[in-house]
Amino acid sequence: MWPWNTRKELVVYKVEALKEMNAEEALKEMIKKMNTEESLKEMINKMNAEVASKKKALWRRMLAPIHGKDPEESSTVWQDSS
Repeated sequence: MWPWNTRKELVVYKVEALKEMNAEEALKEMIKKMNTEESLKEMINKMNAEVASKKKALWRRMLAPIHGKDPEESSTVWQDSS
């Protein structure tokens, strides 16, 4: 059985999977570059920004069919066009 029952749970599952992938990659990079605390903070901020960007893109792709818009055409598919 799949670990989700509804579309919302599927989206949450995908977002969590993205977070885990990025966290693992970023952790490997951090271990390699553990020179200063400042560089670690920069890497964490970069990872968080990447996760937020991917999450936003995922939401756009998931919401576009609901609103009848092509996600590539509009950067704000969730806004009402009226």
